[in-house]
Amino acid sequence: MSSTGPKENILKSLYELIRDNRNDDKFNKKGNLLHCTNGVYDLTAENFRPAEPRDMSTQSTKLTYMPYSEHPEEKRQLVEGFLLDIMNNDVEMCEFLKRALASSLDGYVIDQLFYMFLGKGANGKSLLIKLLKLVLGEYALSMASAQVTKTSVNAQAASPALIALLHKRASFLTELEEKVLVTEFIKMIAGGDRTTGRGLHKENQEIELTSKVFIALNNLPTVEDKTHGFWQKLVIIPFKASFVDDPKLPHESLSFPVMRQNF
Repeated sequence: MSSTGPKENILKSLYELIRDNRNDDKFNKKGNLLHCTNGVYDLTAENFRPAEPRDMSTQSTKLTYMPYSEHPEEKRQLVEGFLLDIMNNDVEMCEFLKRALASSLDGYVIDQLFYMFLGKGANGKSLLIKLLKLVLGEYALSMASAQVTKTSVNAQAASPALIALLHKRASFLTELEEKVLVTEFIKMIAGGDRTTGRGLHKENQEIELTSKVFIALNNLPTVEDKTHGFWQKLVIIPFKASFVDDPKLPHESLSFPVMRQNF
């Protein structure tokens, strides 16, 4: 008989132990820490330092951190110009957009808002979300349309959509399969609720929702929810610009191939 059997059993037992520990409240609890491949940025202390075991994190941006001042000037101007362009050169709206995007960097739900990027196509919405997902790495989640267009299901059923939200800081949805927006799931996430869910063939576990929600739509959906609890959470950010090859109207600009090539 091969001697690898006992070793495999030990490794399997260790794996189960580690996996169970990750399912309790010990890991990914420090929402002020943003992990990168070369260290950790502490959003509270506003400094970058080496990662430590006591950080207890399993998530990462998967990017190498570099101070903003060290990035090439042309790249900084490219990103700043892109954000200003998609806000149709509205400086105040551009600053508001930056604050909304920055809220996804930490693991705390404070404002209890969700953001709807609204505007016809070719206005930079999809490219912006692609860029933010690239920045956040494992902290980001792409949601399925069915999660916000279907009514709630059996509370005892498996809830992989909830489990997928564990330790995420931003959830993204682009377009809807149905025209009617069911708000129950969105309100729960935006409110930062503590809830329970379970994966397929798994036990129930408590989930702390830490994600900010960003939905990009061409048209405003039908919303049957008339409650104050929904409308006070909704923030619509209009995307009025249009990027075309031959701009003629005031809101039209040349498309930005450099951004698309880089991101």
